[in-house]
Amino acid sequence: MKGYVLNGSFRRGDRLEIEFHQPYFAHAHGLFETTRAVRGKAAFLAQHCARMRQGAAEIGMSLPYDDAEIARQTALLLAELGLEDARIKLHLLARHQGADFLITAEGLPPYQELGDEASITEAAGRFARTLDMAGLKTLNYLANRLVEAEAASRGYQEAVFVTEAGHLAEGSRSNLFFARAGTLHTPSLELPILPGITRQVLIDLARGDGIEVVEDRFGWTEIEAADEAFLTGSVGGLRPIRRVRERALAGCPGPLTRRLAALYGRVMTAGLW
Repeated sequence: MKGYVLNGSFRRGDRLEIEFHQPYFAHAHGLFETTRAVRGKAAFLAQHCARMRQGAAEIGMSLPYDDAEIARQTALLLAELGLEDARIKLHLLARHQGADFLITAEGLPPYQELGDEASITEAAGRFARTLDMAGLKTLNYLANRLVEAEAASRGYQEAVFVTEAGHLAEGSRSNLFFARAGTLHTPSLELPILPGITRQVLIDLARGDGIEVVEDRFGWTEIEAADEAFLTGSVGGLRPIRRVRERALAGCPGPLTRRLAALYGRVMTAGLW
């Protein structure tokens, strides 16, 4: 069965009536969040709501529901669709007056500690540099899709945005980590990047397990000299990086990647969020 929740009510089917003059369609005015359900429970939903709420304030919007109501709606959708493992998307759609709140879900295979291996390269073309609204998950996701597709045409699974100063920022839909000599490194939030939910959870887990974490500015030289590296995302979890541009990483997945994947996997499978 197909269905979605719109403004608190479950509806059958997979089609919405689009009002083409409304800002959500005419100007891509709105936000989205993506998380996953594990064993019928949406992971880190409160954190996603908080990020959406903050982002909404930045673009002149507000979330129409509190966290408890969004959790209720999400649980309703999963129950109606009979999904245990799923990709869940929250959409905040701007209207001339107010906003619509849409929740969709689609089934996923059961959660695995490590996602598919990936190779990364620099985002190419007119969107090669970081975007002005990189810290927001707006409905205008075209640049991210285009750089990902361009990288795929060259045999890479992810493209990394780079700042004008040459600092690595984030992937088209992921955050970036690498390790050297047992220390974990990731681009700082002082750069124009999305404050990833999985990114922050991994940092907290690493520090709690005695792993040093450095948030700073890095270039391609640093990650190409890394012992191991991985990408993070709410649906993909941890994805080991096997190639950085033309350099293959021997540690794929490396010991630190496996250690963190096990810590994160314990949180996900036990619902400890």
